Amino acid sequence: MERKQLERTEQEKVFVIDIHLNHGLIAAMAIALLFIAGVGYLALGMDSVSASSPQAVAAGTTGLRQYYLSTGTVLVDGSDATTACASGYHMASLWEIYEPSNLEYNIDLGATADDSGLGPAASYGWVRTGWGANTGVIPGQANCNAWTSNDVGHNGTLVKLESDWQHPSGIPNWYSIGDSCNKKYAVWCIED
Repeated sequence: MERKQLERTEQEKVFVIDIHLNHGLIAAMAIALLFIAGVGYLALGMDSVSASSPQAVAAGTTGLRQYYLSTGTVLVDGSDATTACASGYHMASLWEIYEPSNLEYNIDLGATADDSGLGPAASYGWVRTGWGANTGVIPGQANCNAWTSNDVGHNGTLVKLESDWQHPSGIPNWYSIGDSCNKKYAVWCIED
């Protein structure tokens, strides 16, 4: 009886797994693992996108720096021009927005018109000049005393994209004027 029990114990210890894998089965398993890894990677990537701010997501759409013209609800006189832009943006110098084809217009923050598409409205806005503090009348120099004045006798520079395409020089980018610092206008803003 002892011998039968010993044989039984030895038989219980031996356990054989016999799996026959062929190349097709190995390839299918590898593809399945790659698919699962890819779906997992995409799922993790979507979590990081949804955690981003709306501005960061919008900026990532083209990789271009964004700019906009403040809307009619954000009109300011010359002394408040530097405070009119949304967080993450600042009052633009003309030279920062001079070539708009190198930028992306933020239609969520910016003014648009019926035929704007994804671009700005052809409206005036205060813009930095790159000039010293000045209250004169010459566009490109006038800057409401470096954007600190709202005096009726002081002037600042306003620009808009050219809307008269029959202009003798073709289609220039910007049209500029000077106007009194006490008047309220939109402001050109650019991403920090």
